[in-house]
Amino acid sequence: MAAAWRWLVLVAFLGFLGFVGSCGIDDLVCGPGTQRRRVCTGCGPAGGCSSYADQCVQTCAQPTDCTSSDPLVSCFDGVCQVGGCL
Repeated sequence: MAAAWRWLVLVAFLGFLGFVGSCGIDDLVCGPGTQRRRVCTGCGPAGGCSSYADQCVQTCAQPTDCTSSDPLVSCFDGVCQVGGCL
């Protein structure tokens, strides 16, 4: 019981300091032509997005606006991100 109590106090203290539960997107400073967004970064084995990340991503209006060499990166929701996961 004492170990569980110490663990709880440690987690609460780290949370107070901002080490636990912070998303990190507030630390991003994006350059011109980019936005801070949570985007898909990889496809899952059965389709759909398997991983997401908070990143500065290139804005776009059409697929040809995206300059990535990854063939899965295209214009979705106004930013270049992995899409078309089948």
